[in-house]
Amino acid sequence: MVRKVVTLTEFFDDFDGEKIDDGLSETIEFTVQGTSYRMDLRPKNAERFRKDLEKWIAAAVKVDGRSSRSKRPGVGAGGSRRTKEGLAAIRNWAAHNGYQVSARGRIAREVVEAYDAAH
Repeated sequence: MVRKVVTLTEFFDDFDGEKIDDGLSETIEFTVQGTSYRMDLRPKNAERFRKDLEKWIAAAVKVDGRSSRSKRPGVGAGGSRRTKEGLAAIRNWAAHNGYQVSARGRIAREVVEAYDAAH
């Protein structure tokens, strides 16, 4: 006798509990006040979620240019994407505007933000 074990994986919508048809599950990830969330939704509820957020997003200010998928929860933003010349300009500006910065290494976020605000 041949025995065959079959594993069946079904997905259910985290919002309404309905079964999600094969291949139609959409994972939505979002962060609110530093806490990251993830949920699996049917296409209808994923669209509803995005639609509900539109009014809030329209009133909000985007804080960085990367999408949330490019960040890992709990991990800092990492290094700067500025050129050597750009970093040198920030260091020069900072030194002439009362900020203490080293000749090498990381530049404090506050200094970079102040530089960006001044330019």
